[in-house]
Amino acid sequence: MNVDKLFLVKSWRKHRLFTVLLLVFIALQLFFNGKTIQVTPFFLYGMYAAKAKTKAVQEIVYLEVNGKPLPYMDYLPKHRDMLVSPLYYYLTFVRNDNIDPIREPLQALGKKYFSPGLTGQLTAKLCNDSDDLKAFKLWYKRYLEETLDEPVTTYRVYLDAWAFHPEGIRSVQRKPLLSYEDPR
Repeated sequence: MNVDKLFLVKSWRKHRLFTVLLLVFIALQLFFNGKTIQVTPFFLYGMYAAKAKTKAVQEIVYLEVNGKPLPYMDYLPKHRDMLVSPLYYYLTFVRNDNIDPIREPLQALGKKYFSPGLTGQLTAKLCNDSDDLKAFKLWYKRYLEETLDEPVTTYRVYLDAWAFHPEGIRSVQRKPLLSYEDPR
């Protein structure tokens, strides 16, 4: 094998600083992966660390706008995600006794890396509270109007539970999650 044809050898001869930086980057990535530390959005150990768990019941958002079902699956993925993702975050918030689900992980990270004062400031700035939860209904109405390009007088959000059985998928339950009616 001719060592002179290897990329690192060629790189070392032409750009020593670049080669050193590349080797340091590779060494750090190997170290962080070995320690299972997540360091960049491109090399996340946690993304590949465990098999995804399947659920017996899957919850899916059902949305009615102005009394008609909204077929959000017909929208582009970026719009569909922005129509549905805030609703799942709202649901998680409500199920967590109106405490922002990122509050505890953020406080744990803050205790590990920052001072208590800075942790408190970060938590106050980045986490939602019950006032934000109250404002969500009106914010979501405005977002629907912008996305649908039509006025929204009412919307209702339901959470459908679907169960997987050997004979097929069937609806188990529909629970109301959120509703809004324009007071005018």
